[in-house]
Amino acid sequence: DQLLDEVIMEALKHISRKHDEYQIIPECEDLILARMDVKLVIQVLVNLIDNAIKYSPDKADIMICCRKKETEQVEISVTDHGIGIPTDKQPHIFDKFYRVDQSRSSDTGGTGLGLAIAKEIVTLHGGAISASSKNHVVTFTVSLPLSN
Repeated sequence: DQLLDEVIMEALKHISRKHDEYQIIPECEDLILARMDVKLVIQVLVNLIDNAIKYSPDKADIMICCRKKETEQVEISVTDHGIGIPTDKQPHIFDKFYRVDQSRSSDTGGTGLGLAIAKEIVTLHGGAISASSKNHVVTFTVSLPLSN
């Protein structure tokens, strides 16, 4: 899939030597996403991959999966085995300026806008974004509509 290939190539630029082990599971072939701004969707996925890298220990696995759903959507997920997201923080992670670790400054960890922007982009494309965290395994899932 051209989109997934482009996302992976862009993401690989962000994977440092400390994360030289990753797994990509593309199950989507020849998918055409409807009315999609490819650059914006790449921005969303690179943000998710970059977060997975930031919050994972050295040599931790990062998985990128893509699959076609029966609901005429493509689902792309990014999973890391890092620090996890506390249950009480999960409802807020897509809020503007929200950071799970409040001690991180904009110099060391961003502004807290990445996930809010990602959600806005995905929503504008008629899709959905969600997150789940359990036992230090975090999965972000993006669902986008397929063309007819």
